[in-house]
Amino acid sequence: MSTLFLMAFLASFPAAIAGLINPRWVLPKFVKNPTRKLATQVYAVGGGFSLLFAMWIAITTTTPAADITATNSSSSQTVPAAAPAVAPKAIASPTPSPIAVIKTIGVSRAAIQSTFEKPEVGFTFETSSSRDGLPVAIGKSPDGETEMRLVGQPENLSRASLNLFILPNNQRANEINALYSAGFIGLAIPGWDGMSWLDESLSRIAKGETEISTVQSGKVVTIIFTREIGLMEISIDPEG
Repeated sequence: MSTLFLMAFLASFPAAIAGLINPRWVLPKFVKNPTRKLATQVYAVGGGFSLLFAMWIAITTTTPAADITATNSSSSQTVPAAAPAVAPKAIASPTPSPIAVIKTIGVSRAAIQSTFEKPEVGFTFETSSSRDGLPVAIGKSPDGETEMRLVGQPENLSRASLNLFILPNNQRANEINALYSAGFIGLAIPGWDGMSWLDESLSRIAKGETEISTVQSGKVVTIIFTREIGLMEISIDPEG
């Protein structure tokens, strides 16, 4: 049964994304005032319900840097009492330490954030700093249950992640989370049809796996599922 749900989701996903761009592409002609919200709701009911409930059906039937302190020692030099009168030698400058190169995923913050901030999606973002000093934008869904983190310089992110919950008794939330997941992957890795991989990953999670990853366009895509609380994290990191 879960396979049928997943097939239905794959069929409706392209229409849902098209509806966010131009609702007239996907809504019937007799709809006089097509809106993105209406298009999203129409295809979320079919697509989102199919994906999340397929995963939930399968999963519920399965059993379940240290801080380093560097100590610099100072050296002393004894000057002879009677130094010969010679021309002073030039003191060689110390070789500068190599600058660490921060790898990126080749996607700007705006490419993802601007879509999720649209009124029909409703995320709100705040900026702060991560532990390593990089800027981070933290986005929250309207109900506050889904969180997105966009880490790195705004013009080229170093990491992007989406945390959401699989809720067995909340159909509407599961439908919306399905669209969040699909949209996030599509925006973070343009040109990659990640839905087949997501389909396969959900099947493997249902069989007991908790961490699955793949490499696409120089980016590592990882799903980590915490079965005890139903939390799923989808992250995008630079390869290597």
